[in-house]
Amino acid sequence: MMGNIGRRAAAASALVLAAAVVAGCRGSSAEHFGEPVTAVPEVSVAQLLEPPDAFRRQPVRVRGVIERQCPSSGCWVYLRDDQGRSIRVELSDYFPRLPSRVGAEAEVEGEWIAKGNDHEFIGSRISFRREGSR
Repeated sequence: MMGNIGRRAAAASALVLAAAVVAGCRGSSAEHFGEPVTAVPEVSVAQLLEPPDAFRRQPVRVRGVIERQCPSSGCWVYLRDDQGRSIRVELSDYFPRLPSRVGAEAEVEGEWIAKGNDHEFIGSRISFRREGSR
């Protein structure tokens, strides 16, 4: 039989474990939309822009800070790198509505496509990192 001290120790251990699990869940720093990410190569905004045809129609992952986002449904964003370069990321093919996350870091998986005389990134998965988290 477990004595009074043993029960207290077991209860304290369970409480510490539960607190760690809850803190770990709250500490999650990303919101993800879409299927789980895959093992596609990560490229920079600069790599997509110079030259723009190098990654055309290849699945890749890109990250940056959201500088603008569709105000009505969040279905597109402009993703900016640390050098101030931006690309347009279209998300409406997969996500008709997304939360507004202007200023947050995002990681998007999809394809770089030609659109008229320009290019656009068609995102099929996106993760938003909360500001101040890495």
